[in-house]
Amino acid sequence: MMLSQDDGTKCWDDNAEQWHRLFGENDLNRRDLLDPIILQVLGNVSGTQILDAGCGDGYLSRKLVRLGASVTGVELSQKMLVFAIEAQNKLPLAIRFLAVLSEETL
Repeated sequence: MMLSQDDGTKCWDDNAEQWHRLFGENDLNRRDLLDPIILQVLGNVSGTQILDAGCGDGYLSRKLVRLGASVTGVELSQKMLVFAIEAQNKLPLAIRFLAVLSEETL
């Protein structure tokens, strides 16, 4: 079965709240397993400009800004982006979050 980009985005929208709750800031797998690898690959991000494509709820964007990067996060899932913007409003970190429309939507 072939899924379109819009189908994939709808899946993220449908599961956004559960994903954010289960895999948000306190996800041990993300924090203890994935983050160290991602940050090792990126190296020193201080002073760099980073595009967080598919930023989801903004978790990695926030982590990168705290390490000194300038970050723009883009996301297709409007519901995931809401979580990113809510976190930004609670604790502003100068992250620019943008909604992206798929070509199928245009």
